[in-house]
Amino acid sequence: MWNKALIAKGFEYISQSSEGSEISKYHLEAGIAAYHSSAKNFGETDWENILQLYEMLERINPSPLTLLNKAIVLAQLNGSREALEEVLKIKNLDKYYLYHTTLAELYKQQNQTEKAKKHLETALGLTDSAAEISLIKSKIGEMEITK
Repeated sequence: MWNKALIAKGFEYISQSSEGSEISKYHLEAGIAAYHSSAKNFGETDWENILQLYEMLERINPSPLTLLNKAIVLAQLNGSREALEEVLKIKNLDKYYLYHTTLAELYKQQNQTEKAKKHLETALGLTDSAAEISLIKSKIGEMEITK
């Protein structure tokens, strides 16, 4: 469902920007986006190369969001246990709803539904987005049904 014309334009810009010898966080972020947008479907996403780019990005910009995104990639490659360990090490994201939704998903994958639900409830209080609130509530509802 991606816009192929815009993706092609993005690849053109990435090619132009790679002519120098310097790699910035923007190059790495563009590379990550390129891997995501060029995958035919979620299952064909090149998580290995995305992880390599996140590792490079971490050296340039070790922000909490970089670490969170890297942990999500680790979950795709190595499962929820390793990713959960990495997410729990991240500081300064306890007021960010996506931090809590990520923890919820990782706990859910480990069948720790009470912890998952707690983090979803925390996430609810941290976003004003009607779409996000609706999605989080539906995830909480799914957990209550599967009890």
